[in-house]
Amino acid sequence: MSKLIKKIFNIFLRVFWIFRIREKTIVISFFNGSAVGGDGKALLDYSNEKNLGYKFYWIVNKNFNKKEHKFNDVKYIRKWSIPFFFRSLTSKIIFTNINHVSFLPYRKHQCLVNGWHGYGYKVVHQGNNISNEELIKIFNLNNLFLSPNKLATDKKIREAFKYEGKVLEIGTPCCDIFFKKEKVESLTAKFKKDYGVEKDEKLLLYAPTFRQDFSFEEGGLDFSNLIKELNKKFSSKWKILYRVHPMIAGTTKVDNPNVIDVTKYDDMNELLAISDILITDYSSTFWELAIQRKPVFIYAYDLEKYEKNDRGFILPTSEWPFPIATSNEELAKAIKEFDDSAYNKTLDAYFKKYGNYEKGTACAQFFSEIEKL
Repeated sequence: MSKLIKKIFNIFLRVFWIFRIREKTIVISFFNGSAVGGDGKALLDYSNEKNLGYKFYWIVNKNFNKKEHKFNDVKYIRKWSIPFFFRSLTSKIIFTNINHVSFLPYRKHQCLVNGWHGYGYKVVHQGNNISNEELIKIFNLNNLFLSPNKLATDKKIREAFKYEGKVLEIGTPCCDIFFKKEKVESLTAKFKKDYGVEKDEKLLLYAPTFRQDFSFEEGGLDFSNLIKELNKKFSSKWKILYRVHPMIAGTTKVDNPNVIDVTKYDDMNELLAISDILITDYSSTFWELAIQRKPVFIYAYDLEKYEKNDRGFILPTSEWPFPIATSNEELAKAIKEFDDSAYNKTLDAYFKKYGNYEKGTACAQFFSEIEKL
């Protein structure tokens, strides 16, 4: 869309300024309307649980299938529709996990919030130290940015995004679930019943991310041997939950009786809560398992290529607090030699150096903050 057309839209859409701003209304945009979940769902659940009285509107695109999602008390609005523009310009809170629509004439008393979609080690898609003035302006549309740790604040929000506004260092709402023991136990029992997993079986989540060209090669992960190594090391039976990034969903398939494809499961954080171990490559999901003090293994079969030619990292691999394997043999060795005590000491040092704001109170602190506005 050209700058002229955006300017025309900006002027024309000011007609919605005749309507008052709804103080108890929150509009959520999750991956530009392609999915639901994350921080938005956590805030919705908390608001309902505490009877805070907020109304939630979820932006969805034309390909979104409502039948695949089971969220209650949510009104879906199609992106670029009249309701989309109306709610975007009359709601008190506009919450996104990527970027806001830059040409909308937002109003002085609205609050634009960005929770982002994970603060891993990958250089951001737009590139660190953004020089594009338009992108810098888009990031600085936000009134608030949420952060889970000091590394995210310093390296991503401030340095990469060049954001100059207020950062709420309160953790991320979607991570609050990890601090609710009874809820996690209930979710685990329900999942195992629904998916035919025995009560005493353990769950390993394999959650690789996408590559810059949105391709994904399985990397030859040997699921059968992985199961054997897990059984030997942890003296338990295991099932593997397999979930690829939403951007490459439907491009891969695994045929193994001990592997359950959970790519379409509604809530990623529920999967992270019920899983006992995580294997990933460059996904920020490692953070969610680390704060739960659960084992994380990095299976990065294309590490050298990824680091040099794809995205690169904001933190050298030598400082990652997780075992890194580039082959099935190295992964088996890492599992065999895993020491829980040493792992927790490594995490202690890591959190001390790079911070950890997750306390299970992000939702409460978020609503406390916006009530002041």
